[in-house]
Amino acid sequence: MPSDTPEEQAIGEYQRLELLSRDRDTLIFKAFSTSDGKELIWKELNVSRWTQSNRYCFMNALKMVEEFQPVDCILKCFAHKYDPKQQKVIYITESISDNVMNALRPVGMVYLQVIRKWVRCLLMALSYLHYEAPFSPLIHGHLQFPISLPACSLDAIMCFSFEEMAL
Repeated sequence: MPSDTPEEQAIGEYQRLELLSRDRDTLIFKAFSTSDGKELIWKELNVSRWTQSNRYCFMNALKMVEEFQPVDCILKCFAHKYDPKQQKVIYITESISDNVMNALRPVGMVYLQVIRKWVRCLLMALSYLHYEAPFSPLIHGHLQFPISLPACSLDAIMCFSFEEMAL
């Protein structure tokens, strides 16, 4: 359930707005930066079913993602917070609107360039995370590809979805 107090609706310069989506363990809100007015996405994950080590691993990964901000990266993570009382993780990322995503859908050279940039950014981030924490699993949220696997393991690099964190 979304909280209503002003303190719980803001993290630093980031302000939470209306609820966009909800599922079993995730609330997604529209948000904005009070410093530059940029539209953002505020995600709240219920981590009560996760083990303590999975929570620690996820928070560690969020911290590293905030520190890893290459100039040409498509999406950025701006802030994160763990609320042990309510057992939820809050993190704030850049928003890509449906209009922008729909404009990128037509097949053609521009589309391929965007996909290459997106994949390059993802691989750079995975490489960075693996370098910083070589023996920790990498956790993803909603990576969407035409063919997706619920979990994959490439030697020492393991990727898990949020749903698998509770197992």
